Amino acid sequence: MSIKHKRKAITNYNWIASDLVDGQIGVNTVDGTLHTLKTDNTVAQFPNTKSGDITIITGDGTETSGQNIDPLVFTKITNCNTVVVNPTGAWDTTNKWFKPTKAGWYQIGASQVLGNTTGLDADSKVIMVVYKKDVRYKLAARGYSGGVGGVLGFSGSVLCYLNGTTDYLTVNIYHSSSVSTTNYKTTDYNFFSAEWVGI
Repeated sequence: MSIKHKRKAITNYNWIASDLVDGQIGVNTVDGTLHTLKTDNTVAQFPNTKSGDITIITGDGTETSGQNIDPLVFTKITNCNTVVVNPTGAWDTTNKWFKPTKAGWYQIGASQVLGNTTGLDADSKVIMVVYKKDVRYKLAARGYSGGVGGVLGFSGSVLCYLNGTTDYLTVNIYHSSSVSTTNYKTTDYNFFSAEWVGI
């Protein structure tokens, strides 16, 4: 007995309900993914993991003092410039955002350290939030600085659904210190990661 299937040879092809009929398997011969039509007339991808699903970006370590972060406002992190892994081009190096062409749930991770050039005031609140399409989506990390002139490092992760077309994510930082400060620019302190985990 043979299994009904339909083939596509397009990188990151976004399967839709009209591509398949009941009981048919969609096979992408470029990236090796398998898809099927669910009873609710939506397409599901069989679970898989491959290198194209992982994106890692870090600070480049070339700036003199890091990115300026003003107090009492959310600032988009733009000095993640070193591409470690970005095989599908989901990280936009111009806009500094993550915008994949593959729909599904993504595990997002980020790390920042504040207080590089000017230390934070004692007990300053620091918040790292993931924004989705320029709107606050989820809190990734929150903490308070120690003594005057303090440095605060933090990392966190969120799970986010992205539609593969218009959705994009950025990492944004807020602090309540009395003056502007900067983040650290190094590859170990300043990073962003994303991994597709399913539909």
